[in-house]
Amino acid sequence: MNFLRGLWRLGLCTLFVIGFSCGLANASEPAPSEKALHEIQETQEEAKQQLLEMKGEAQEEAQEMSSEAQEEAQETQEDVEHEMHETKGE
Repeated sequence: MNFLRGLWRLGLCTLFVIGFSCGLANASEPAPSEKALHEIQETQEEAKQQLLEMKGEAQEEAQEMSSEAQEEAQETQEDVEHEMHETKGE
């Protein structure tokens, strides 16, 4: 009889330890909503980084286009002045 009682208590203790271990494993794992929130934050950070990169590239391109437009305007002005001197000389 004592042997069966000891076996019963050992079984209950084993179940308790298994349940406690599973409870700790579930408690240490973040909830699905927390996982989703973390993923959203990561996505937002990546999007911000890409936006900043695109903004920088757009600014560089705008500066290049502005420089090219100024050069073309200067060349056009020089051509017009050159043609005006040629027509005056005739």
